[in-house]
Amino acid sequence: MSKGGGRRGAGRWLAWFAWFGGALIGAAALWTLRGQWRAASVLAGTLDIEWGLVIVSGAIVLGAYGILVVTWRACVADTGASLPLSESARIWFVSNLARYIPGALWQMGALAALARHQGTSATAATSAAFVLTVVHTLSGLAVVLVFGNALASAPVPTWLPVLVGVAGLAALRWVAPPVVRWIGARTGRALRLPALSARLLGVTTVGSVLSWLAYGAAFKLFVAGTLPGVDLSFAAAIAIYAASYLAGFLSLGPPAGIGVADGALVALLSAGGMATPGEAIVISVLTRLWRTTLEIAPGLAFLALQPSRGSRIP
Repeated sequence: MSKGGGRRGAGRWLAWFAWFGGALIGAAALWTLRGQWRAASVLAGTLDIEWGLVIVSGAIVLGAYGILVVTWRACVADTGASLPLSESARIWFVSNLARYIPGALWQMGALAALARHQGTSATAATSAAFVLTVVHTLSGLAVVLVFGNALASAPVPTWLPVLVGVAGLAALRWVAPPVVRWIGARTGRALRLPALSARLLGVTTVGSVLSWLAYGAAFKLFVAGTLPGVDLSFAAAIAIYAASYLAGFLSLGPPAGIGVADGALVALLSAGGMATPGEAIVISVLTRLWRTTLEIAPGLAFLALQPSRGSRIP
């Protein structure tokens, strides 16, 4: 068998494994809550949504997206390339639509194609997105550990996850480049990373942490606007939302973490005693609708506002 055929075979097995893992987690969550659906449906019929809080929560999420766009643009600039802020937002949000295609790499591919049509190096754009994704994930895990003390019966010393996060970022500076070169050699692509300077890591870390905090604040307001009887502290909202989001993101297979993130959200709300199982199901369903709307709407808006002639973005 050729090397290319071997790589394709390994890729197919990895994709099947990711889908199987995601389906297993989702099925386990559904089985755990098998007796709660009737209570959830009754509760859903009594909702009295406070739209002011829901709208404010959505505005905060869009602000968090803006922070990530600016951070990614700064990463691109660190490679020596440049993008206007408006085009950075367009590329970011339109490529984000690809998250809803099954598979883990469509978003990166869409981002590279859009950057190339804009006249920016596709390598610079995807390398910057890769760095931001890794740092965002590490920062999210550290945020979960720090704020998860609101949920844990055995609190973790605050300095420990911070130390682990700093160590992870420091290691990334030396570990990531050879790992990316190895991936490039295995896939037959010339991949490279920008120089992981202290400035670049600092900018991406600050942007990532701010976005996680904003997500948590938005989630707290959203829950207050839909199920006011569920009282989430700021710390608990940050930890629960970030942990469920990362569970879906790291599952790789399901598009946008559908099923996995939702099941994790239900489990965390229920296990932490923040909500009854019925309330947790309703929150999870409403949160999925909220998240999906906020993730898709900006990309669709940019596509709708795209000039019919002369646009360099397909």
